[in-house]
Amino acid sequence: MEDLVMGMGATYTLVIEWDLTDASVEHAYDYLTTFNRTMTNAEPCDDHGTGATCADIDTIAIPIDPIVTAGLDGITSTGDDITQVPGVFTLYGGTITSVSYTGTNVTGNGTAGNPYVHVGNSTREITIVYTSDQPNAMMSGPVLTWSGHIGTNSDWTDADPTGSPYHMRFSSWTCPTTGDCSTGHQDLGLATPEPEATAVTIGDVDIEVVDVDDYLDGIGVSGMETEELIAFLEVWDEKAAAELHGEGHMAILNAIINSIDPDGDGQLALFQWETLEQRGTVGFYAERKSDNGTWVRINGQLMPAIIPAPLGAQYVLADPGALPGESYLYRLVELEVWGTTKNYGPFSVRMP
Repeated sequence: MEDLVMGMGATYTLVIEWDLTDASVEHAYDYLTTFNRTMTNAEPCDDHGTGATCADIDTIAIPIDPIVTAGLDGITSTGDDITQVPGVFTLYGGTITSVSYTGTNVTGNGTAGNPYVHVGNSTREITIVYTSDQPNAMMSGPVLTWSGHIGTNSDWTDADPTGSPYHMRFSSWTCPTTGDCSTGHQDLGLATPEPEATAVTIGDVDIEVVDVDDYLDGIGVSGMETEELIAFLEVWDEKAAAELHGEGHMAILNAIINSIDPDGDGQLALFQWETLEQRGTVGFYAERKSDNGTWVRINGQLMPAIIPAPLGAQYVLADPGALPGESYLYRLVELEVWGTTKNYGPFSVRMP
């Protein structure tokens, strides 16, 4: 956002639009999130000059979108609701004053009066109002950052559209003086290439009991930064992790212990599996069958695949819900690089 003639303190309004679904109601982007959520080494200011722009940072939470969280049936608080991982807009060289979605529905919404149902090509818009902290147009303008979360089949029935349905664009950009701002042709898209063959072969599957303190010492939690601890906590308790952003090391560590050892007995079940080969694997979810026959997902966050590992790898996941002396059925849900999922199992194991 360069050549902002009004300079410091001037207010601007930017509207961002993105594609939710294509004509076949296959999901593309489902919501916006933090710019470096997956690419943690992203540097948005690298190609934007130097000076105050990259040092003056402001963030604001991206609102939870009920259109997303309502899930496929368009009704909140039902079984297909989707968790929108908390994220933020980050502005370098300015101050964000407000963020809001445009309206309460998507374009192409359902005919039954439900604003949350996706039908055909559908898009979503969000409005960001901000002020520039740059004193004049000679300096590099503010840099606004965010990213788009690509929908997966673990959330939506069909989330792998072909072609180039992943589009995001600037809908409008309003300045204090008419004509000072222009979005031009700011439409960025991703294309889906033809899938290559993927393969996973599951080897041994087992479960063991370990001491909680030994487990935490073994993975080095004492040396982790607070953000690393937050990411670790998100595996089992996304809500607690979101609430603890900005808290100290000990508070987050206590939350981790409460999550993995809810009964406080100092013991922890570790579900373990190995792959004998894996190609095209993004990661795994592990699920345990409950007494009522439903599958309960253990890790809310995807366990990333060990890459590269064409000859396989070993994985360990803590399961706080497994009890001593009980037998359980587990299954693995593999997320493939193309967004599709495959189930493996069930595997029968018995707790010591």
